[in-house]
Parts: sequence; structure tokens; C-alpha cells
Amino acid sequence: MKKLLTKAVLSAFLALAVISCKEDATSTPDTPPAETKDYYSMKVGTYWVYDWHEYNDQGVALEANKQDSLAVTLSESIFSKTAFKVVKYSGVIGEAKTKDIEYHHAFNTDQLFVTAAFLESFKNQIPLPINIDFLALPTDKWYLMADSKQTTWNLLDTPIELKNQTIPNVPGITIDLSYQIIMTRKAEGTMTDPNDATKTVKTIEFEMKNSLGIKAKLGSADLGLTKPSVDLITYLVFAEGIGLIKGYTPNQDIKLSTVELPFVGAYEIINQKFIGAEMVLKKYKK
Repeated sequence: MKKLLTKAVLSAFLALAVISCKEDATSTPDTPPAETKDYYSMKVGTYWVYDWHEYNDQGVALEANKQDSLAVTLSESIFSKTAFKVVKYSGVIGEAKTKDIEYHHAFNTDQLFVTAAFLESFKNQIPLPINIDFLALPTDKWYLMADSKQTTWNLLDTPIELKNQTIPNVPGITIDLSYQIIMTRKAEGTMTDPNDATKTVKTIEFEMKNSLGIKAKLGSADLGLTKPSVDLITYLVFAEGIGLIKGYTPNQDIKLSTVELPFVGAYEIINQKFIGAEMVLKKYKK
């Protein structure tokens, strides 16, 4: 951070010096070339094909066994934005793919928006011993999925809450749920263009944390959890001129422990290892 600040201050100083020199010489400054920012754009006819790799227990990607294809099929106006309908097809490599879900994207120079159907698929991956289908996302709005300038933000205006849910095989205990999706812009980098192995492209990586806050109760008494949330983290990588080039969900330990319970002792509601996977872009048409 110190090096970045020093570099920024030096750059600003040099910029002022150059401007002063040009004003003294009464010369016309050159117009710098416009910076290309095309991480999120799409049009009808755009498509992407991804290989799916499951991980082993050590988090190493195995040979691809499935493929997802995303195709932009039409453009229309939705929720006051120009929207592009995306249809997802999934299947085993070498076999016919079947239609999975449909959702919409909208974009500008620095931002990508999605509709609720895209986010529902991530929510359903959270491993819980109860049904959270009732934590439905509002379908009549846009969600800010990527932002090239903003550091962190909540996708939901307010967390979605669900009260007094029972847990199978744990009589007398109920839980309150609070669901939020937290996005963080993590890092910039480069990757190889899938359509041209001699070309590298700029990338931006985002962390998407599906966070389920949990409050456990015995009757009306708060039990006090040692880890009062279950978080499932996924990373999305966008490439300049391409769009989504990689998505991956690492292996994660999913734990939720209580304090000492009367007549029971320390009770763990959840303690399991989530085995992740990654999707890597194989080819595309932009």
C-alpha cells in the first residue's frame, strides 16, 4: 500500500510538471488514447462454452467431465435497462446438453447486473440440514454482480430473513436465518485468451460470499453460537474483451458450533467439508 501511495503521489507530481511545461510552451496537449474497458459487454449471438472440473479432497482440479454453454438469445428492456437474455445449457462432455436456467444481464462500462435466477443457483449450493428455499430473492430488480471501481458491496438492499425454523432430529431448538450476498473486488491480473493461446488478456477477480447468519434458540433463550454464520465463497474472473473467463468455488470447511447445551454438551449443527469445482472458459464468440 505504501508503494502504491508513493507511486500515485509521484505520478500526480509528474503530471502537474508536464502540464506546467506545456502551458509555458503554449503547445496543444496530445489527447491520450481512450482506455478500453470491455469486461462485461455482450450482444445477441454472443456465447461462451465452459469446461467443468470437480476438485478432489486436496483441492486439485480433476479432468473435465461436464460443460456449460451460455448463449445470448435476445435483447429487451427490463427494469428500465437494456437487458440481454442468457440461456444456460449443461451436460456431460460428448453428450447432448439440456436447457438449465434463463436469466438476464445488463451492463455499462464498469458494471454488470444480473437478475435473481442467476444468484439462486449459488444460494442452493449452501450445505444446510434445513430447507432454505423460502429465502427467495426478489425477482423484480437488478443485482450488481461486478463493479470495476467499487471495492465491496452487498447485493441485497437488506438481508433476507426467515424466523423460527426447526432442525431435524434436534427437538426444542429453532433457528433464525439472515441471508446476504457480499461482493468484493479482489485483484487484477492476466490470463491466456482461450481463442488465441499467443494472446494474454487483462482480468478482474471478484469474491462472492453467500453468507447465512444463524441465531439458535432453545425455547426463547439464545444459545449463542461460536460461529454464527455459514459462508460459501465463490470467485468470478472477468477478462477484457471476453466476459466471464473463470469461476471457482474452493474446498471449504463448513462448520456451525453451539456453546454447551443443557443435558447435551457442545453440539455441532454442521461440521462438513464442502468439495468445490471450477468452470474454465474453453471457447467463446463475442
